[in-house]
Amino acid sequence: MKAGQYSKGTLSDCRGGVAIIVAILLPVLIMFIALAVDIGYLTVTRNELQNVADASALSGARWLGRLYECNGDLVSCEEAMSYEDQQTYNVNRWAIWWGVQSVAWKNSAGGKDSIRILPDDIVVGRWNTDQKIISPVTNIAPTAVQVTARRDASANSPITTFFAGIMGIDTLEVSAVATASLTGLSEAAEGALPIPVAINLSWLTMADRCDEDLILYPSSGDVCAAWHVYDAEAYKNPNADLMQEMIEDFTAEDFSSPETKANETQFKFTNGTLASLFTSDTIQNLFNTMKVKNDGILDNDENSATWTTSVAVFDDATEGCSPNQSVPIVGFASIVITGVDPPPDTVIRAKIRCALIDGGRGGGLDLGTLGSIPGLVQ
Repeated sequence: MKAGQYSKGTLSDCRGGVAIIVAILLPVLIMFIALAVDIGYLTVTRNELQNVADASALSGARWLGRLYECNGDLVSCEEAMSYEDQQTYNVNRWAIWWGVQSVAWKNSAGGKDSIRILPDDIVVGRWNTDQKIISPVTNIAPTAVQVTARRDASANSPITTFFAGIMGIDTLEVSAVATASLTGLSEAAEGALPIPVAINLSWLTMADRCDEDLILYPSSGDVCAAWHVYDAEAYKNPNADLMQEMIEDFTAEDFSSPETKANETQFKFTNGTLASLFTSDTIQNLFNTMKVKNDGILDNDENSATWTTSVAVFDDATEGCSPNQSVPIVGFASIVITGVDPPPDTVIRAKIRCALIDGGRGGGLDLGTLGSIPGLVQ
């Protein structure tokens, strides 16, 4: 036999061997194709469910924020909920449920035109940033909504496979979870900062300051506080006389604080204790005017002897405790002012408030005051 030539028997043996290999590998190849197609479809459906969960959780948390904005009334927003009511609010779960379902119904996943969220898959509670979990609550100031969107035997039916049925897998179950929470206030609306005093960031973040007493010695003392004139053109060169004029305008409601955004807005600060503001009863008159409002806007409490309000927070890392120039505002805190001491003390007595929800966008530093417009945290 010449080189390069094969006998008929040899060729038959080769063809037979290939046929055997193909026969063995074909089911495996079909299985891989089936897995690739169906796993891809499963992944797409899960991504679509995640979009549904994200949007629904944000909608539910936004309704929660609106309840705080509108004193629990979904019709009118004339008065915000007071701090005391926020701490014991038995949340309107129907409003949260509607906020979640109204979005889910309008979305599809895996060919299902409308997604239904089970009542047990809507969790209202408080988000733990450190542990990354939500703790269900009823009347302890809920701040977060968690939603599970699913396609399984309990809701919306499992997805039907394309090829995996040849392996006995006719359906697949998939779900997605999202949590939206009210987070640190990142902006203050016009009029929301009705006292021209700011607190330094270092003191606030050094320890847990919630409900801690503080004495505001503007520009001195243990708590680093400083006078400012916002960014108002009329008061751009602050001194004692201009500060007194501004505070009198506040008292007479002839001046409102400007809209303020964390890390964008700069306030003009002035150092000095400005004792004349206490000698002339300027601060005392402002306190007496505000503490009795109890309107959930300028005065966020129901106690006519105290004044709960928001203050700006400045970063003292570079500018120090007593800035005398324009400094960026980095966040917002809430304080309840309990009294104003005249000379020789010339101090403002207050307490830090935490877990207070104020109207505005979240996403800022958590300094105790949360915005009513939520963000995704999971």
